[in-house]
Order: sequence, then C-alpha cells, then structure tokens
Amino acid sequence: MTAFFPPTGPGAIAPIVVCNASPLIALSQIGRLIVLRELFGTVLIPPAVSLEVLPELRALPGWIVPTPLAKTVPPAVVAASLGPGESESIALALERSATRLTLDDRAARRLQTRWE
Repeated sequence: MTAFFPPTGPGAIAPIVVCNASPLIALSQIGRLIVLRELFGTVLIPPAVSLEVLPELRALPGWIVPTPLAKTVPPAVVAASLGPGESESIALALERSATRLTLDDRAARRLQTRWE
C-alpha cells in the first residue's frame, strides 16, 4: 500500500475515498480508526456499510460520511456475488469517481481492478 496525503493549500481538491466495513471495524478494534482520517480526511461509506459498522463503532465520527447511492448497483458488480457492503462500496466509488476504494475482500479487490 502506498501512502497518500490529502492535498493542502489554496485550491487543493480533497480526494474522494470510499471504504468498506471490514477495514473500519478492524481499525476500530485496534484503536487506530483515526488513521483513515489522517490519510484521507473524509471517508464516504454506502448504506450497507453503515448498517454493518454501527454495532461495532456505535456512532460514526463526523469525518465518516454515510452516502446514499444515486443509482442501482451495476450488473457486473451484482454478478460477482459479493456481500452488500462490498457491492455498494464499489458502486459508490464508481458513481463518485473515487480516488481510493478501501476493500479487504479478495473477490471485491479483483473486481475493483477491472475499473482502474
């Protein structure tokens, strides 16, 4: 994984980062959820990820932003038989032309590389 630092200064454009549930839960369990904020600033999550992480996180920090999908999940993503969080994360990243998509599922990462 390469390090990424949010742009700073006048006119800097913030990256669009989408994250799946497992990385959020794992980082929360080791007390390092803040690493995502330090790297990216704001992190977007789709509705399925919100539902999956809330039992673990109890409340979302303000920099993790639940973001609804504007469209249905693309057929190629549905056909991959991923979980709802992975499917919606990929769909949201595609909709928003995300700079980064954080996934831990191998099948989801393979599908993600089709759009890179």
